[in-house]
Amino acid sequence: MRLRTGGKTKAGRKNLWRLGGWAREHLGYAWNGYVQCFCETGMKDFMDPTKITIGGYGRLGADGNLWTTLPDCNEVDVTPTVDGMEFYDFNVDAQKYKSSFTAFVNMPDPPPGKTKHFGWNYGHAWWMFSCDAPVEIVRKFAPVLATYFLNAPVGYGYAPGEGTNRLHWGVKGVLRNPDGGSISVQRTFFIGFDGLIGGLNYTLDIYLNPGKFNPISNNCVRHVIAAGRAAGVPLSILDFYAETLGWDLWEANGNTNNGTAE
Repeated sequence: MRLRTGGKTKAGRKNLWRLGGWAREHLGYAWNGYVQCFCETGMKDFMDPTKITIGGYGRLGADGNLWTTLPDCNEVDVTPTVDGMEFYDFNVDAQKYKSSFTAFVNMPDPPPGKTKHFGWNYGHAWWMFSCDAPVEIVRKFAPVLATYFLNAPVGYGYAPGEGTNRLHWGVKGVLRNPDGGSISVQRTFFIGFDGLIGGLNYTLDIYLNPGKFNPISNNCVRHVIAAGRAAGVPLSILDFYAETLGWDLWEANGNTNNGTAE
């Protein structure tokens, strides 16, 4: 039995899949003189799923499911085998779960406005990692604490109440809710499941080790870019301010506020 994984050609991308199935043993065959052939004498009940292996991807769990990653644009063997059994009926079902990274920007004069400001105190940027799979399944592959950032927007900034200088230079940084106001521009990038795990781990690391806020080199934009790159999304490393990132996303969207990238 073969499974076509679909998707667009993207080197190395793998998505999370649920493989399920069942098998029933043949009780045997006996000669039936009436129809002049060997006929089945009957079937046993459905077998214990933990005795069933799907292709080369492992055994089904007690719930009849196996979670694994499969490469896009491929045809893979998902023929089930059963411990100690040669003849059996079977069925296999499968479902793909996609993952994504979204970058958000709030700008004081968003596109298609043309006003640009000089400096680093204009706007805000933040990000979100998402997955179609239930969070309890993602936790099979990632630290539990990292999965608290799944399907939730997060942003980097300075800790409230820290420091007295207007630019908050060198004060304690913090990963927190975006606090970015309205969304001026956003772009969603579909990523592989390994990219999702890498991005969640990056987000967890910033939560645990936020460092010192710097309005140029360690600000909200730099962490959006780094989070995306941890997931395999090549955002421009030349963006330091929310406005420049916002314009880059706008252009990548085809001059619209909201876009997606496969």
